[in-house]
Amino acid sequence: MIFLSLFFTGKSSAQSQWQISVSSGIVSPKFFINTPLGYQVEGRIFYKLSDSVQLSISTGFNCWNEDIGPDGNKFSSIPLLAGIKYSFPLGLFLPYWAGELGVHFITRDYTFQNYKPSERFEGLYELVSSEPKRESVTKFVIRFGIGSTLVIYKNLDMDLSIRYNSISYNFIYIYYPTSQMSTEKISFYSFLLGFNYKL
Repeated sequence: MIFLSLFFTGKSSAQSQWQISVSSGIVSPKFFINTPLGYQVEGRIFYKLSDSVQLSISTGFNCWNEDIGPDGNKFSSIPLLAGIKYSFPLGLFLPYWAGELGVHFITRDYTFQNYKPSERFEGLYELVSSEPKRESVTKFVIRFGIGSTLVIYKNLDMDLSIRYNSISYNFIYIYYPTSQMSTEKISFYSFLLGFNYKL
């Protein structure tokens, strides 16, 4: 009986170190060209090192439409991140900051348009062909966030957070035939509402 008591006590203590989280919200891409808001969903597993420090692994899905060119482009990505979270216990509230590193598996759908100089109007261009294309790449990402959890039940917390994401992604925007713009990174903000459950 003593052995079984110690076994289940130890098992319960070990389980309390783990926590799962699900969240969703809006994404605000930070481009030099206006881009509408997108959305994000995320799942996360935490491991508690101390009352203030947690390690995490997360994945999810991000998506938005780039307001660029005649037809626009669609951007989506699946992140895979590892990070650390530091909390400041204040009763029922737990403000925190977090940092993460990892990769984004990115897919961009866009329309490639081929132009040629107009034979009828000097200085203007004519559309020769329009072809839908898809680009799939894997890029490095760094993410920082701040937020706060609120205890709403014994093992359940509500989580509000703001995160800054920076993806190392060098590509060219083809906006008009005579205007091409490039960027070395994609930056966006995430505004998320989630729930954390202690196992």
